[in-house]
Amino acid sequence: MIDQTTGPSPIVRLSIRAATPLALVIAVFVFFAGHNRPGGGFAAGLLIGAVLVLRSVAGFPLPFRAIPLLATGTIVAAAVAVAPMLWGDVFLDQIVIEQKLPLLGKVKSGSALI
Repeated sequence: MIDQTTGPSPIVRLSIRAATPLALVIAVFVFFAGHNRPGGGFAAGLLIGAVLVLRSVAGFPLPFRAIPLLATGTIVAAAVAVAPMLWGDVFLDQIVIEQKLPLLGKVKSGSALI
């Protein structure tokens, strides 16, 4: 239990501060790897949400302007979902683009990545 007079333990604060960058790197990897394999945006969002909750419990400040960022993300997601309908496709359809890059070889990406 957290003592309200002194705040969270310095060990807890230090461990959460040290684990945050690693968790964010894993979230980015899961986001991009999940495009063609299990994972993706939902799992990455869960990881980032867990990091934010742990940082909040440890007494770290919340991210700057979190509400406008959430609103912007919601608007972008809605636009990506509705955009295929403008070209006569179905709702939530995606366009897959393949490129052959010199060092990476064949790279596929879709509009769902946005």
